Amino acid sequence: MSTPDWRSALAAELDELAFTHLFADAMAELAPNENAVVAETLCIHCGPDGDRKVYLHNLWGALPADAEERVVAVTHHVMAMLETEEESVPDIERIVPLVKDDQYMAQVLEMMGPDNELVTEPLAADLHIVYAIDRPNSVATLKASQLPVIGIGREDLREVAVANLGLILEKVELQPGDVASMVLCGGNYEASMLLVDDLWRQMQGNVQGELVACAPSRDLLLFTGAETEGGLEALRGIADEVHEGGSYLVSKTILVRRNDRWEEFERRG
Repeated sequence: MSTPDWRSALAAELDELAFTHLFADAMAELAPNENAVVAETLCIHCGPDGDRKVYLHNLWGALPADAEERVVAVTHHVMAMLETEEESVPDIERIVPLVKDDQYMAQVLEMMGPDNELVTEPLAADLHIVYAIDRPNSVATLKASQLPVIGIGREDLREVAVANLGLILEKVELQPGDVASMVLCGGNYEASMLLVDDLWRQMQGNVQGELVACAPSRDLLLFTGAETEGGLEALRGIADEVHEGGSYLVSKTILVRRNDRWEEFERRG
């Protein structure tokens, strides 16, 4: 009896380790030069020397129930990895800001090593701005070594990256709720909208008390007023729920807008 290939095997009920082995099988077919091997559950080692780590936690967390959609998701993930590996001069108009937390920063440092310095800056509390390149099938983190090639200094990055969001995003919507509202912009850059200062200057006058916000995941940005009845509780409850079983997580930290910037929320005495 022949062993099913990774595509048909994805239709079965899987645990994390079984999925990791199937992803390695997919890489062996779609990216044979990567020499992918299972290192541990939800972690692949690959690359010419086997020294590159690929973590699958987000892909596993967002894995569709439908078998065909699972094949598409795995294939897309492998193709995005290969796209990221391509050597090319990044387009300055595709530089974007990502919002990530301390855990992400530690994980990426372990995965990429100290010789591949990312371009980052602190945002507030446990949050950081990580600069990246928006590509057709993926988002690749920007390396410090690429800055001279692109021709941009660190001091100009934030302004350029935030402006690029306005060019890349087709639509930005505000979805009001009973006690909290959401920012919607397509599913990849909601957390990044924390950096669009003009938006928050407009919103400050539309909430009760100080403006507070939370980005539990890449695709979810919530805000309310610190004095809105039930507002803070709603933000905390949704953040807890997302972090229990969500993917592409960012942070449960509640931020407050003061002096035209974000800081960790604490009530003033």
